[in-house]
Amino acid sequence: MRLKNVWRAASTTFTVVATHLYRSVSGLPGRTTGPMSLPEPFRGEVWNVDFDDFGQHPAVVLSINPLNARLGHVAVIPVTGTAGPEQTHIPLNADAGLTKYEQSYADVTALQPVARSRLLTRRGLLTREELDRLGRQLTVYLAL
Repeated sequence: MRLKNVWRAASTTFTVVATHLYRSVSGLPGRTTGPMSLPEPFRGEVWNVDFDDFGQHPAVVLSINPLNARLGHVAVIPVTGTAGPEQTHIPLNADAGLTKYEQSYADVTALQPVARSRLLTRRGLLTREELDRLGRQLTVYLAL
């Protein structure tokens, strides 16, 4: 319960100032500066992500919070409904906002960076046990 309360308290949007390139009426490039709101993901959260390769899909944020706040991307592990080897497909609880499949799995073989701007909506939060197992199995998969 404590984790969910911390998650709610920390789930605010983060505003950064971004520089955008645009073409002026004359056709010459120009610049404009203005606020751009980016989602602020936290380790262990499940988000809907707009992936280049396979469209919108849930994924678990695995990168650490200090880097998530500073970088323009986060490391995520996509969630699937397909069972695989238990060493690479970690079962996840529906309490994390995962309702599409009867049983959901985090596939550690699909770890990848995604731009924070591709995070669409926050779905939920993994339990401490799920996050710990995900970390252990990723360590095994990468031989770290």
